Amino acid sequence: MGLRIVLLLLFLVSSVVFFLVHQVTTIITVVNNHGDPPDAKNVGRYDDSLALNDQEGDIMSFVQISDLHISMFEDPQRYEQLNELCSINLKAINPKIVIASGDLTDSISPNRIFAQQYETEWKMYDEFHRRCRSELNVEWLDIRGNHDNFNIDGVNSSRNLYRKFGVQGQRKPGSYMVTVEVSNKTKYAFVAVDATLDVGPKRMLNFVGDLDERKMALLKDLDKSAAESRVNASIWFGHYPSSTIQSADPGLRQVAANGIAYLCGHLHTFLDYVTHMYAKHHSGLMELELGDWKQGRWYRVGVLDQGLFSFVDVRHKVWPIIVVTNPKPAFTVQPNKEPYHLVSSSTHIRIMIYSPSPIEFCEARIGNEEWRSCIYSGKDSPLYTLPWQPELYSSGLHSLQVRARDQSGSENQVEIQFSLDGSQPLATIARRIILLLDFTTTLRVLFGLAVAWCVVPLFIFRYAQFRIINRRMVMHRIKPKILRSFFRKLWMVANINGLFYPFSFYSAYLLFGPWFVGEILQDQIGVVFSWGTLLNNNFLPGSMSYFYGFLHVLTFNVPLLFILGNTADHSYRSLSKKRLGADSALGKCFKYLPVGAFSAFHLVGLIPFAMSYGTMAFLLCPMRTWAVALAIYLCYKASHLRKTHLRYVSVVWK
Repeated sequence: MGLRIVLLLLFLVSSVVFFLVHQVTTIITVVNNHGDPPDAKNVGRYDDSLALNDQEGDIMSFVQISDLHISMFEDPQRYEQLNELCSINLKAINPKIVIASGDLTDSISPNRIFAQQYETEWKMYDEFHRRCRSELNVEWLDIRGNHDNFNIDGVNSSRNLYRKFGVQGQRKPGSYMVTVEVSNKTKYAFVAVDATLDVGPKRMLNFVGDLDERKMALLKDLDKSAAESRVNASIWFGHYPSSTIQSADPGLRQVAANGIAYLCGHLHTFLDYVTHMYAKHHSGLMELELGDWKQGRWYRVGVLDQGLFSFVDVRHKVWPIIVVTNPKPAFTVQPNKEPYHLVSSSTHIRIMIYSPSPIEFCEARIGNEEWRSCIYSGKDSPLYTLPWQPELYSSGLHSLQVRARDQSGSENQVEIQFSLDGSQPLATIARRIILLLDFTTTLRVLFGLAVAWCVVPLFIFRYAQFRIINRRMVMHRIKPKILRSFFRKLWMVANINGLFYPFSFYSAYLLFGPWFVGEILQDQIGVVFSWGTLLNNNFLPGSMSYFYGFLHVLTFNVPLLFILGNTADHSYRSLSKKRLGADSALGKCFKYLPVGAFSAFHLVGLIPFAMSYGTMAFLLCPMRTWAVALAIYLCYKASHLRKTHLRYVSVVWK
């Protein structure tokens, strides 16, 4: 009997493992088309006179910043250093484009609970971008993030301050495209993806983006317009990584597949635990998450050199900035989207070096070769070159190191791996999982499995007792003792009706029933379910709700299950006189302490919840407020069992 139960529980474990392994395997086995020969149709989009030599040619640089979180309440240096970025960094880089990819303002109150748009923060952003645009001849492309959409009841809402203070918000409040012509030889399209929710609720429900059929149709039109404009390449950007966007068919990844890269932010490099999150999709599209300005002071310098895209992510005050444009880092090679055939016929290594101070020296070497001095070749751009023979490096991966120092004494060194035959370095799986996994689907499955983990074993134990009582099965003694104690406690909950039915019903209720009714938007009441939110005439699909549901099951249902089992087992052993001292002061302490600590923890957690969503949410909240009352009631029932409640249980656990 014990073996059968273990096997059934192992089946539940294996189902979770199988799902996760399947997802990860799909990510790992992304089609490797990096070494494919250039497509003739693609090569034909570029001028035949383009070459990678010691001449400047067609070069365009741009800068991306993300997650600025301009705040009127905290960290004044965040905004002060943004102005430094404008007056020092951007002046040194002289980009043609600046991309501000969302979370332009923080929109969070000092207590970190309330979420709303503050006009003062938007005025600070307005002052920042106006100053940059006046001092530099730069095209400013901004897009909203989830923080810029907190507590907003529609794109045309008076609370949508992006429409008033955003550069593109005044012209194109949603997704849009801007074309940039570098010369008569090269022209590029920058496509902005606005995946913010049409109605922006408060914090808990506003983390994952959404591209419905209407928004997806617009993106298709923009992709078509880019093709009809005969641009050499397109670069897509937005706030949300594609893994955190719910998309209507065919999905963002498919629509943007013709692009070179999709630039995003939002994840803040997981507090610097997972930096440089880059990945490639099956189409070859690179997805490049940029670290936040808020804490990390990250920004990105991108370069399009004769149609080849290269980039580097750097922190504020790191100088000089070094971007190797030829040969390209192996990871960024896309032979079907850019004229990569130019690399094998190139005559010079090409390096862009930016600094507010003149460059004192630049040296480069391949592998363990001797360091060689670079030659300044740029007239209007900071281009440094070095003669090379690409045929010497025609197979395998090779390492290129570049170091430079400016006259202020700042020194920097970078190293890239490149290849001319399509060889690729090993990718970091964690970074690819974060960007390629479908988080909404994964969280939905994990939430459902977590509920199943709480309920299914109880049904198994209940069915097992039925068979034992009816003498259709024999209960063998389980060893070791700790495992026997574990099973006995769960068995108690499963076979005491007053515990089993309320607990099982509540667990299943989380999947389908309303969680709470509260102020989802300012002065607007909504009903929240796991699968979505009903708000007036709007429906907001579930996404982060599955994540919070999963966490709630782990922190509420699972502990409650074991507390009930432990309390019921304590009562059983006390009634059967198998536990001496069970009614002593110490015994009662062990009996009631877990219940008290559990209830106190969840009651304290209700305070910020009620402050955020209002008194109504606190009172009409089966998921949390009512659940605490249910837990206290069930614990009381478990601690006051009678022998009649344990009649059948005692037959099994003699």
